[in-house]
Amino acid sequence: RVDAESLLGTAKKSLRRLANCNDATLRDVSEARLAALNARNAISDTENLCNLIVAEQIAGETNRVAFVLNDWPQQARDPETLALANKAREDLAGLHALHFPVTFPEVFLRRRGGFDVILGNPPWQEATVEEHAFWARHFPGLRGHSQQKQELEKDDLRHSRPDLVQIYEAEMDAMNRTRRALMNGKYPGMGTGDPDLYKAFCWRFWHLCSSEQGHIGVVLPRSALAAKGSTAFRHEVLSRSTRVDVTMLLNRAGWVFDDAEHRYTIGLVCISPGIPENVSISLQGPFPSKQAFLEQHDRPSIAFRVDEVLSWNDTASLPLLPNQDSVGVFAQIRKAPRLDTPPPVLPKTRRMRKSTGGRVQTARWMRPFRRTSWSSTGRLGLAGQTRRRIPRHGPEGTHDVRARGQFGRTLASLQGGILRSMEPRHWNLLRLR
Repeated sequence: RVDAESLLGTAKKSLRRLANCNDATLRDVSEARLAALNARNAISDTENLCNLIVAEQIAGETNRVAFVLNDWPQQARDPETLALANKAREDLAGLHALHFPVTFPEVFLRRRGGFDVILGNPPWQEATVEEHAFWARHFPGLRGHSQQKQELEKDDLRHSRPDLVQIYEAEMDAMNRTRRALMNGKYPGMGTGDPDLYKAFCWRFWHLCSSEQGHIGVVLPRSALAAKGSTAFRHEVLSRSTRVDVTMLLNRAGWVFDDAEHRYTIGLVCISPGIPENVSISLQGPFPSKQAFLEQHDRPSIAFRVDEVLSWNDTASLPLLPNQDSVGVFAQIRKAPRLDTPPPVLPKTRRMRKSTGGRVQTARWMRPFRRTSWSSTGRLGLAGQTRRRIPRHGPEGTHDVRARGQFGRTLASLQGGILRSMEPRHWNLLRLR
């Protein structure tokens, strides 16, 4: 049986002594430091076990630690196990692996294990090292050359700066180890696209937070709320949280993070694990400036049920709307069926061709909500770009889709996720007037 008590229970006595220290005098500080050291030494076997597990994930085929966990309390002090633990510690050198149960044993030894509150802003970085970016970092003018000249310059630098080549190879080795840890860890969706560090942090926050009255507050990129690689995470969080609050910010002029790309959309996400409430998912924003955020963030947010959100699309993606006022319009739009819902089966006896000429009816198909022109009245014109041949039972003539004001702006913002994925057999559902 391997659980928190069996792995960390030996540290309880030292942890109690540490909790009773007042830190009022230098003697108290020394006693607290000694108690912390004793607690860490008491769970050194558990630290070895964590090192063995992580080293197994990042090791290559030729450097794999051959360890099989059968009965850890009996294996912990076995000479062979200790030798493997030393090798695992060497393999992890430079990665700065942090084992939370070892570092914070008191958090996981209590009745409701896990952190009560987790606040974080994880790195938005792919686990990759691109050679051209490495050389441009050391020689900023490199990007200004043509592609051909850049390659020539890099060839020269590889021969003239062997010291930088060593640094590049060291960074590549460290990043490859990080990639293996991410790809082999318990981070569903990590294999979709390049491994992103924020995905691993999101899963780690979720697993470390107490499932009873715990709370997570995290700053995430837009892709965490919409990209396919985070689908499993969104499904897990949305369906197993008492409350999920999402506030979107547009980083225009760097008002949120000046050192981040000013075109980024940033999500402030608050999560409370537990059984979902009736309406457990609320959306606010996006706010394009600090002034807009301060003026509008106290307004009541629009909340949705879990089954509503999961029915919007197949990836549990959350929408990015034009502004705060669009949330209400979006909620109204979503009361209608999805446009990619298969159409009803029509009677086979219905005539499919016109009585004159026997030709198939030709209609103009409107490109999915492409914004083309605005008049002073706020009218949104949606112009057709291609002609498609559809059966007569479909809508005849030109699809004249016009929308005004806030509804039009919201409708146009949905162009990436509604009609683009529709199949030709669904076009006859376009009866927007």
